[in-house]
Amino acid sequence: MDRRWPRVTASRRWPDRVRIGGGEDLLGTLLLAALGIALAGVHLERVVSYEAFTSNVLLVSGIPLVVSLAVVVAALGLRTATPRVRSGRVWWWAYGGAATMGAVASLVVFDQGIVVESARETRYVLATVAAGGALGGTLIGIYDAQRVRRSRRIETIHRVTEELLTVHTREAVCDRVVETVATEFGMSHAGIWLHDGARAALVPTALTEASTGLFGEDAVYSAESGSSISWEVFESGTARVIDDIDDYPRIYDPDETPVRSEILVPLGDHGVFNVAATRRHAFDDVDVTTARILASTTTAALDRAAREETIRRHREELERRSDQLEAFAGTVSHDLRNPLNVATGYLEIARETGADEYFDRIEEALARMDRLIEDVLELAREDERIREVDAVTLEAVARDAWAFVETPDAELVVDADLTVEADPDRLQRAFENLFRNAVEHAGPDATVRIEATETGFAVADDGPGVPAAEREAIFEAGHSTDPDGTGYGLAIVETIAEAHGWDVRCGEADDGGARFEFVLE
Repeated sequence: MDRRWPRVTASRRWPDRVRIGGGEDLLGTLLLAALGIALAGVHLERVVSYEAFTSNVLLVSGIPLVVSLAVVVAALGLRTATPRVRSGRVWWWAYGGAATMGAVASLVVFDQGIVVESARETRYVLATVAAGGALGGTLIGIYDAQRVRRSRRIETIHRVTEELLTVHTREAVCDRVVETVATEFGMSHAGIWLHDGARAALVPTALTEASTGLFGEDAVYSAESGSSISWEVFESGTARVIDDIDDYPRIYDPDETPVRSEILVPLGDHGVFNVAATRRHAFDDVDVTTARILASTTTAALDRAAREETIRRHREELERRSDQLEAFAGTVSHDLRNPLNVATGYLEIARETGADEYFDRIEEALARMDRLIEDVLELAREDERIREVDAVTLEAVARDAWAFVETPDAELVVDADLTVEADPDRLQRAFENLFRNAVEHAGPDATVRIEATETGFAVADDGPGVPAAEREAIFEAGHSTDPDGTGYGLAIVETIAEAHGWDVRCGEADDGGARFEFVLE
């Protein structure tokens, strides 16, 4: 994934989830377990010191032993739940609770003048109250750790929400959200799939590095891809939490995926946000709530980015239109001035002489002006972006175009069994202009050949070709080497190609003629 944002390091901001194996949590677990074992040892020694086990002995000495062992169990439980609770905070609370209760007990003993029979008895009394304090401190520590975790999550989401206001593309929004989940929430397997309307599928847009291997870079979900829970979540608009994939044999195959639990949240009409784990029951209520809130924030950011992209495209279209109209105005005024001057000059001569031949010249000038106006209007119409396309056979469209061009002695050869996504009417007009251009420059007996290429198709003729220095200029509006031509034919061809999202280039055919290659990819 393209990282356009700096990673957050531990020295700058604590992540609220710690991976198993972190030094601080391992130390906290060992210290907490050691405290519980030490207290349990004192109470076990007390229990075995009795000669007979009575219910009173089990009640008085057994309960403190169970409490001490509960501290050990809590320490081990924190170890297995390290991604959810910071055990470093818990052991501080546990030791603090044990020390506090021990200190209080000592003050009570000395203040009340309570006589303790032996050092062993003193140790037992202190261990009993310390065990209660340790267990109470452990519970308070767990609650405090979760409280801090929730608070940090809220702060992080608030900060990311502000940062997303400065992001202006949907891809950048997805990158930022996924990076936040990975670096600050410790959820290493996360990704966002956006809906591709053309493919009718969910396409991976942003994945963490770890999830690339888990999901695969080409993990595309659609209604035709079988039992896809991501597609179901997208279509239904309802989030799903999978604690154990064994509960969903229809969707998951444990032999094919290492995913064992997953959170899937829809992003409105944009796509889905997925967080996965390789162990069962990996997510708690805080994780689920975080995913839902972050998904809502992401959806709002994607809505805004989509609106901005639409506004930006409209602005660019208006600017392009404005530049085009300005260019049209200059070109038309220049191109129309010559035949207009010719008509005006011959009109004065005709008035003086009355000769019919001058009226013929005037008619020719007016006809040229009419052709110029028609070509300019066609160029303006063809510049509009194509909204809908159909699958059309290239040969059929070319044959239809050939029938509308005066080519009595020319020949059309089609060596392309190709179907393209195009507007058939506008593609036909592009062919018509190319065929007229070929006949004008290669002669009335020209041979025009259409052939398939690796990236699209090409139209070539057997004429004199186009010099390399002029192969870009020929697409400029008004450029023509034929004194009777308007210079708009190839400009219209390029405009139609661009309206399809294609690229057209001029080159040299095998026999030296002109070759126009259309790149569709």
